[in-house]
Amino acid sequence: MRFYTVALLLQSVSFSVANLAHYQLADINDSQKRFNCYDQIFGYRGLRGDHRDAYERLRQGLLTEITIPQIESKIRNLPHGSKVMYKSSEQGVRYYEHSTEGDGDENYFYTYVLIIDSRGHLSAILGKLTTVNIHSPSPRVVETFCTIVQ
Repeated sequence: MRFYTVALLLQSVSFSVANLAHYQLADINDSQKRFNCYDQIFGYRGLRGDHRDAYERLRQGLLTEITIPQIESKIRNLPHGSKVMYKSSEQGVRYYEHSTEGDGDENYFYTYVLIIDSRGHLSAILGKLTTVNIHSPSPRVVETFCTIVQ
């Protein structure tokens, strides 16, 4: 009976943590990367200025690191196997966040956060949707990773 309890406990723990590897694809050239964010496709041309700015801020040490556990906590509600991130070819890689300027109206506001690796390559995009409701005292923010377009 004790073995069964331990096995059940270990099984439930293993399902509570999202494994980043299930959500990644092998890295490709940044110019070939495309992401679907809220039914809008973002490609290299559309992201070039933001990506260049992120790379420059990375070189200056101005970006905030996002850890693997932080990334895994944000992907845990995605369908298993959704591809949202390119895996860096570098061992012990670190990831950093760069927020872009937002867009929207008085009810909805979209912001995108580029996730780049320590070499400056675009790895993922995190979309943030802020909803403002006049009946609510504070805005509601929902974060979701944009999916990779293959």
